[in-house]
Amino acid sequence: MSTPVMTQAEAALHYRLQAVQDMYAVADDRARTAREHIDRLLVAIYELSFPLLSHPEHGKAAGKAQDIAADIEDWWFAEESTDDDE
Repeated sequence: MSTPVMTQAEAALHYRLQAVQDMYAVADDRARTAREHIDRLLVAIYELSFPLLSHPEHGKAAGKAQDIAADIEDWWFAEESTDDDE
């Protein structure tokens, strides 16, 4: 019994499928890296701004920084829940 040979069209389709899978893996890795960076950025904003909230000169700016971080979190969690739905 002989081994079936892939036709040229099947080989091209297989090659394209592998290329798409490779691109998806790269995109997934980049998305994971972006999530890690955003998480670290949010932690840094909160850690750096929290001690300054009661400071007379810098309290307003620290509060604004935390408001921005909260907006980023709201957007981020909304994006993640949308991704989970798909």
